[in-house]
Amino acid sequence: MAISTVNCLITLFDDAFKGLSKPISIAESERFAVLVHQSMNSKRRVYHRVEHVFPMCVDMEPIQVLAALFHDLVYFQLDGGFPPGTLHLLQDVASERSGDLTLHARLPKDAAFQVCAALFNFHADQALPPYGGTNEFLSAVVAARLLAPHLEL
Repeated sequence: MAISTVNCLITLFDDAFKGLSKPISIAESERFAVLVHQSMNSKRRVYHRVEHVFPMCVDMEPIQVLAALFHDLVYFQLDGGFPPGTLHLLQDVASERSGDLTLHARLPKDAAFQVCAALFNFHADQALPPYGGTNEFLSAVVAARLLAPHLEL
């Protein structure tokens, strides 16, 4: 019997957290897996679909697996907006203005967001560059916000 994509994602999340000695509930692993699956399975995507994550995760350390699982979660231009299930994590970060995706003038103060903004050197009211880290940044924000309750920043 074939194992479903979502079940494979659940196993990756579960094993990664156990490998970090930070086990989470199977329900939480499932919640993360469903979010990743829904976000990366847009009909508009060809390469950046969930299936390309699996070969990446082979022989990776647990923290690298978590990074790989989230790394292409957001593909704003291709998906035509924020992927399903991520809006509540990103609506306080950026919105479209005059055709550009722009960071809000008043940015969130949570540590997960602040770390991502500092790493990418993005600032309040900045138009995000379509091919200069926007999708990676937004994917990192989602990952950091979801993982923050379970891991130390």
